[in-house]
Amino acid sequence: MPAAVIYEPQWARPSWSPTTRSRAWPATNPGSLSPTTIIHELRGRLGLNGLVLTDSLSARAISCAGYTVPPAAVQALRSGADMVMFGLVGDVASETSATVSAITTAVAGGQLSRSRLVDAAAHVLAVRHVDLCT
Repeated sequence: MPAAVIYEPQWARPSWSPTTRSRAWPATNPGSLSPTTIIHELRGRLGLNGLVLTDSLSARAISCAGYTVPPAAVQALRSGADMVMFGLVGDVASETSATVSAITTAVAGGQLSRSRLVDAAAHVLAVRHVDLCT
């Protein structure tokens, strides 16, 4: 039996490193913000059904791509990430509040679907072995 059938990883964290890009896989955004990386490669080609968490959204690669943490979180969730992470910034409480506001605004404005958030929450709960249906 192929190893891919036996081994099913529960989570993945795409890198933001430019070294992960190639001619065959030319990401235009850092991996955590790229639907090509998350939806097509991790979930599609590699068959990952588990949790996808971002690399740090406060990393230089994210800001060099033109994002601050709140819009990067929205883009990461839209791209298929389930959990967003960011490093210690000036005021963590303010950054967290701004990120939650950006996500809420994106859902209210139709840029991020509620079903995507439900799916993300399901992946987080599955890794923690929480089943809300039982």
